[in-house]
Amino acid sequence: MNGAAEGPASCFPSIKKTYGGPLQHWLDLIARQGDQLHMKLVGLLKETHGPCHGHASALVADALSQKKGV
Repeated sequence: MNGAAEGPASCFPSIKKTYGGPLQHWLDLIARQGDQLHMKLVGLLKETHGPCHGHASALVADALSQKKGV
């Protein structure tokens, strides 16, 4: 293993560079939505905050996995 981020976390440097703000800002936005399905949260981020589908999906996947303790 080379220490590079894998899975959703591999998108985080690009997300920070493209949209600014710390990762926690995005995770907090997702957490405030309560229990929602992955695609509903992705759509909400895309519509209200502008990230592309891939970045929104990566953020949601990470947030939901943390919530589940995966």
